[in-house]
Amino acid sequence: MVMALALLVAGGGAYSCKRADSAPGKAAKKVEKKTMPGSYIAATSEDWTKPEAVASKLDAALAAALPEPTPEKVKAFLADPSNRLMLAQRALLLADKPVAEQVAPTRAKAEAELKKIDEEFAKLLLGGVALGSGSERLPRAYIAEQPAHVGVALLEGGQLHTLGAGEFPLMSVVKLHQACYVLHRMAELGLRPEDTLLIHYSELRQDTYSPMLQDHRDSVFRLSLRELLTYSLQLSDNNACDILFRHFGGPAELQRYMQSLGIDCKIGATEAEMHDTPARIHDNRSTPSATARLLALISEHRLGLPPTYADLLDELLSGCKTGTARIAAGLPPGATLLHKTGTGPCTPTHTCGVNDAAYIILPNGRRYILVIFCAEASLSLPQTEAILAEISTRIAAE
Repeated sequence: MVMALALLVAGGGAYSCKRADSAPGKAAKKVEKKTMPGSYIAATSEDWTKPEAVASKLDAALAAALPEPTPEKVKAFLADPSNRLMLAQRALLLADKPVAEQVAPTRAKAEAELKKIDEEFAKLLLGGVALGSGSERLPRAYIAEQPAHVGVALLEGGQLHTLGAGEFPLMSVVKLHQACYVLHRMAELGLRPEDTLLIHYSELRQDTYSPMLQDHRDSVFRLSLRELLTYSLQLSDNNACDILFRHFGGPAELQRYMQSLGIDCKIGATEAEMHDTPARIHDNRSTPSATARLLALISEHRLGLPPTYADLLDELLSGCKTGTARIAAGLPPGATLLHKTGTGPCTPTHTCGVNDAAYIILPNGRRYILVIFCAEASLSLPQTEAILAEISTRIAAE
């Protein structure tokens, strides 16, 4: 089972979960209750059919155990076997699997998951993201009606709300991850945004989306690092993305950098590789919640970049020119939007993927991060984009 930070902070699974000692058709035995703060909260079989209610109990126990988390408190918290079991039980409970596939949260299964979540949970607590209250702030009924796999993460006021399980192809949202890494490497190498790279026109792919091809036709030309990042982030230029991969490190290096930030994602393909083998779009994937955490690091300038580099990233994201019919379409006039979009192959009746990851400031001062990934929609591209716009509209109207 893939473990993501969303499993630790939000509810969202509409399924039942039976204890391991329950035979089919028989009522589950009650679990012995423990009273120590932060320990596993017992529940009857009836409670387990209401995962969000049980999650709320666990959230309360966690909040009581760690009202003001510090590195020392988190370390001590995770050293307690009862606390560790509670975290694993909660993660399993909120795995959002279909009823037929749901595994009972046995102690053995829970202990097996602990190695995967200890480090992530510590980063979560110390990163300032509080335990979420599930998906109640998201338009669950509307999303459920859509002929598509939709995932949403809303991060506001330190609370993360998610809906929709599993990983999604990032599409060109991966260029957001890449830009963070490139700026990190530029800082390490002492490179300035004004420094240039020599580019041969012959190395540019002609059969891909690349506004650069129309702007630069000389056999050899130079572009500054700022210009390359602008093409990649604001225009989603595939050639610009792959030039940056060649000069600063490929998918493997980007993957390692994301891991160092505690961001749960898989990066395994360049734009050229995805173009040559369309199935490889799944080599670059993540969850909306993990992408929201990356945007939180960006918006709060917690990537460890020099201030001028962090400001440059904000500037580039605020000038994104793609996806105007998505999250942007649901915002009121005067809203500030910093975002990156991604789009997969589409036909008049099927859209492989439509993504938008945004940091938003409304005219009234309200700030939040909204990430919407939509995959395998039985709709045209405009119809799929309208789903994102409607979700954005409802969130902004709260």
